[in-house]
Amino acid sequence: MATPTTPPRVVGANGRAAIAAALALALSARLAWQKWEHDAMVMTLREELAREREARTACEGRGWFARREARGAGAARGRGGGGGRGSGMY
Repeated sequence: MATPTTPPRVVGANGRAAIAAALALALSARLAWQKWEHDAMVMTLREELAREREARTACEGRGWFARREARGAGAARGRGGGGGRGSGMY
């Protein structure tokens, strides 16, 4: 037995305009959020690169161990600080 269905609603011009405006607003909000996230990620990467560059120039010609120490690895290997196994970076 067929179930009764209601006929589709007819949306007038004002309704279509309201739907289009709501979709445009949602899209612009999403794009603004993505741009904000991207800018925050870029700033984080720039800060990280600046720290690496600073550590590299401070230890110019002193070998890899001095660079590692300047990044903050210290004596407690693998417990934070610079990169490496167990440090949580990379």
